[in-house]
Amino acid sequence: MKTVLTKVQFLERFTPQEVAALMGHVTSGNVTACNVLMRFIAIERIHSDSELLTQMMTALVQLGVLTEQRRAAVMDFGA
Repeated sequence: MKTVLTKVQFLERFTPQEVAALMGHVTSGNVTACNVLMRFIAIERIHSDSELLTQMMTALVQLGVLTEQRRAAVMDFGA
């Protein structure tokens, strides 16, 4: 079943350290991190079945912001 979250609901799934790690990459000019942040800002709601969400979360793992375990936990929508 598809789940739809607000941005705030989705952001609450991340630890303060994970958010800070992403922002550290953004402020250092990392293009991938900037792209993830801008996409997050641009989307209206978070859809659990979104290919864009999958791409964004994969990018966070590649950046080292999330481990695969944390990615799975954040993406657990209780299907």
